[in-house]
Amino acid sequence: MWPKNFRKCVIASVYQNLFWDSFNGSEYIPDWTVLINEIKNEDIEFTESDLIKVYNIYLSNKEIYIDQIIKHINKWDKTFDIIKACLIVFLLESNLNEDKEAKLVGHYIKFAQDFAGGENPALVHAVISKMIEESA
Repeated sequence: MWPKNFRKCVIASVYQNLFWDSFNGSEYIPDWTVLINEIKNEDIEFTESDLIKVYNIYLSNKEIYIDQIIKHINKWDKTFDIIKACLIVFLLESNLNEDKEAKLVGHYIKFAQDFAGGENPALVHAVISKMIEESA
């Protein structure tokens, strides 16, 4: 599993990509130094190149990830970009790591609870559960 701070950096970069894309379709290039410094604590266990590698995988597979998620959400256009990013990064992490997806679910529900609140944690839980069932 990824360290919590790494996961937050990846979610933040995906969120910013989705956010700027929805405005004008422009390509977003993350400022990794700023992201790392915003999320930084003493236990940084990753490098900027680690983040770039994962972000490039996201860019290469963005439409595939969205297609996998969109069939489980009735109102994709009404879903907050931060929740979209959370779900996309779940797919990224579960595809890149050999850990069981079930171990990851709690991390993403907690993220949705901390950063979006409301009904979003339940939405994240439901969508991730459906994707896990579908892949089994």
